[in-house]
Amino acid sequence: MLYPYLLYTIICDMNFFELVKLRRSCRKYLSRQVEKEKIDKCLEAAFQAPSALNSQPWKFYVATGPTRDKLAEIIKKYPLYIADLFSDFPELKDEEKQKEIAEFAENLGNAPVIIIMTMTETPNHYVRKMHLIACGAALENFWLAATAMGLGSVCLTSATFIEEELQEFLNIKGEELVTILLLGYPETMEKPKKRYKKVVFL
Repeated sequence: MLYPYLLYTIICDMNFFELVKLRRSCRKYLSRQVEKEKIDKCLEAAFQAPSALNSQPWKFYVATGPTRDKLAEIIKKYPLYIADLFSDFPELKDEEKQKEIAEFAENLGNAPVIIIMTMTETPNHYVRKMHLIACGAALENFWLAATAMGLGSVCLTSATFIEEELQEFLNIKGEELVTILLLGYPETMEKPKKRYKKVVFL
């Protein structure tokens, strides 16, 4: 007979691995608004992420309504800088792919919630890496929580090209832009993509 806590652990593990595989990027959203309680739960999950010396370097700016629309007008400019990524992501040279990105950027897939994630600025190269690792963990926690509640999300890493405009709009000082998250109820979800197991056992 399994002890109750062992049985609970097994169930949680099964659900967790299913959840990880369910997580997808969402680039098309329903017009339905996201309940604040669900946004709060996603953020609470993010806040549980580990960080060096419990520094918790992250900060989240959550925009809905008119503020969301103003931010979208700034963020929609990011495809103008796609060419800067060609050397590392040659697939972006494809004209159809560029058209797809431009169409999505026009209104960010109608996502009702835009979240700007920043972290504490530091001149120390090593500490910056520590902060980025912590923020990556927080980001994944947020995304998994959203998936668990039937929400869709996507991470706009290319938006770092417009960091200065975003900082000015939000009057941000002493913080570095990490990424932009979109959140909403999905209209469609991307199909699973092949995952590569890059592992070296020593």
